[in-house]
This record gives sequence, structure tokens and C-alpha cells, in this order.
Amino acid sequence: MGRLLGIDYGRARIGVAYSDEGKFLSSPLFVCKKQKKLSFTFEEIKKKTSHLQPIESVVVGLPLLLNGQEGEMAQEARAFGEALASYLDIPCVFWDERLSSSQADRLMKEGSLTRKERAGLSDTFAATLILQNYLDRKSTRLNSSHLVISYAVFCLKKK
Repeated sequence: MGRLLGIDYGRARIGVAYSDEGKFLSSPLFVCKKQKKLSFTFEEIKKKTSHLQPIESVVVGLPLLLNGQEGEMAQEARAFGEALASYLDIPCVFWDERLSSSQADRLMKEGSLTRKERAGLSDTFAATLILQNYLDRKSTRLNSSHLVISYAVFCLKKK
């Protein structure tokens, strides 16, 4: 049984999260700068996730417009996800991520993170929420997104 990767695509940064092997809980992993040559970005993701093998699939947040249509960012995220999945030779799933970044920011504020702390973490927290929402929907358990962010904030405060 393998893990899943969660991706929050952005034009400047890519947030990455991962699931446990039981696919119950997602956790933030890292943020990488999107390189002009995507293969460099893909290689960084591959290297920084090698200890998580096997990875079954990647869940990429799709920033749909509020009316449910795909805009320019959603098309870019889709192209990125398909190319990453091809590079990693794993399936790709797209997940509606409308408002995940604002939800991540709100939850980090509730966790008393400073603006500086939030700035460096919002992309990976958004990836964590995307993946957790996907995991929750695929199971019958209650939504645990708040629990995931609370745990992540707790871990960061201990460092």
C-alpha cells in the first residue's frame, strides 16, 4: 500500500503534502520554487519524496472558478499535474481546490502563526488541505481538515 502526494500548484511556488500509508491523514511536506524548466521542478519533487515510496498517485488541486468552470490557472494546474504524473510514472487525480489557500490561511491564523510564519507555509498547508479533502471524500469518516492543520501548527510551534 502506497502513499498519495498532494499538490497546490502556483506560478511561483508549488506546495507539496503527503498521506500516511493508510490514506487517513495528510501532512505538509515542503514548498518548492517553480523552475522555468519544469523537469527541474519535477526532479526536486521526486528527490524530496523518494523516502515516501511507493507513491500510488498524485492529487493536484484544480483552482476552478466559482461557477465551476476551468479558468487559466486551472488549465495550468491540469497541464502541470499531467506532466508531473507522467514524469513520476503514476496516475494523477484532479481535485476541486476552490478557496483552499484562503482556508489554509484562516486556519493558520487561528493557530496563532505570525504573518511571516504563514507566508512560508501557506502553499504546503493548501496542499495538505487539498489532499485531506480528497482523502475525506474517498472515505466514510468525518472531515478532518481542521485536525490536520491544528496538528501541523502544533508541530511547527514545537520546533
